[in-house]
Amino acid sequence: MSAVAFALIAAFLVGSNKVAFSLACRRNVGEKDILVVFYILGAVFSCCFYPLPRFSEIQLVDASLLILNGVVWAVIGVLDLKVYRAIEPAAVALLDSFQLVLLAFCGVVIFGDALSTAKLLGIACIASTIVLGVGCSNANVSRAVLVKFISILLIGFTMSIDKLLITRMPISNVVIFGYVLPGVALMLYSRPAPKKVLSAIFELRQYSVLLPLISIGAFSCTLNALRMGELSETMAIIQTSTLFTFVLDALNGGAQKSRTRAAACACLCTIGAIAVVY
Repeated sequence: MSAVAFALIAAFLVGSNKVAFSLACRRNVGEKDILVVFYILGAVFSCCFYPLPRFSEIQLVDASLLILNGVVWAVIGVLDLKVYRAIEPAAVALLDSFQLVLLAFCGVVIFGDALSTAKLLGIACIASTIVLGVGCSNANVSRAVLVKFISILLIGFTMSIDKLLITRMPISNVVIFGYVLPGVALMLYSRPAPKKVLSAIFELRQYSVLLPLISIGAFSCTLNALRMGELSETMAIIQTSTLFTFVLDALNGGAQKSRTRAAACACLCTIGAIAVVY
């Protein structure tokens, strides 16, 4: 498959993952317990789907980057779950589009890219959809938006490292360590009791399996798209997950009070994302 095909599949799976995480957060399970279950089962499933890494072939620099990435992904997981508890997944998807604004800004400032009219219009579209689709109507929402922006900065950092790692080792290694290492970091930090983990698995029910499976598919497709294509183009295509998120969220009863506005924001955000990159 081409980079575009992988990116489109990743976009659908990313949208599905956002909605699934939002639904899982409605269960009577703590955020850290959800993440521990997610990463433990993600590590188990990824080891079943991919060949196990050969540790003797991993260089010290790469191992250090993997460990750093694992810790950062664990932090991102904690931050994102706090956001999912405060705002709807469609609004989270709109906030994620801010990654492209940062990418365009870095391109202009660091690499001297031209600040075209299309980029300015795209940035304006994304900014307006964030204001209209998310807003800051109360303190909880304002805090969630701030937390999500911190998460976005960290995601940009990890994606850059992932882009580097897949040129130095098999994608399977990056995927497996992408679940094993964050899981280990969370286990060391929260030290959950085995009974509590099992209780969380039963409480989450189907989501304990769906979340890691969807995530592994999205992560694998994203890495394949990054290996075959450019970072900016891949991010632009994956940002169409905003539309998928809105549709799936609506099918699950989300955004009932403002579906027309949410649909308009999702479409405008997608147009803005494409304009920013192209």
